[in-house]
Amino acid sequence: AVGGSKSAAIGAQYWASANITIKSSTLTEVLGGNSSAGIGGSRVQNGGSQSINILIEDSEITVTGGEYGAGIGSGYNTYCNNTYIVKNHIEIKGKSLIKAVGGKYAAGIGTGHHVGILTGSIESTVTTTGTDSGTAFYKDTYTTAQAQKFPWRTKSILNFHLLPTMPE
Repeated sequence: AVGGSKSAAIGAQYWASANITIKSSTLTEVLGGNSSAGIGGSRVQNGGSQSINILIEDSEITVTGGEYGAGIGSGYNTYCNNTYIVKNHIEIKGKSLIKAVGGKYAAGIGTGHHVGILTGSIESTVTTTGTDSGTAFYKDTYTTAQAQKFPWRTKSILNFHLLPTMPE
């Protein structure tokens, strides 16, 4: 599956919310569209809101996020001054085997570039071999102080089993 312009390969089209359930499936060569996740959210509308809920259980998945999109999670929030408009919840359960690579500045499993709210968990029975984020979350033009000021711009749940919710 390949996403279109501002559309996830599996999930939301531009501006839309999505509830995605994948159970007992094998998905390979999943590639997110421009500014979108491979599985999950699309690019975010100015002033809009988006809710992405993903449940993956007992599945084998190989996925890559589009530019600025997570492999599994959200797309790109172009309007980073309004950072709390995208809510992501990701649950990965059972004997899943996940290989998820994020696009530029995005998590392999988690959020796209400039997205702040992430909750969910990955059970200890899940294997995440080969899962990786894209390039560093901050722009080359940011100073170290600016990069430290915005540590929530990209969130990854790769190594977490219980995640806090970002304040609203």
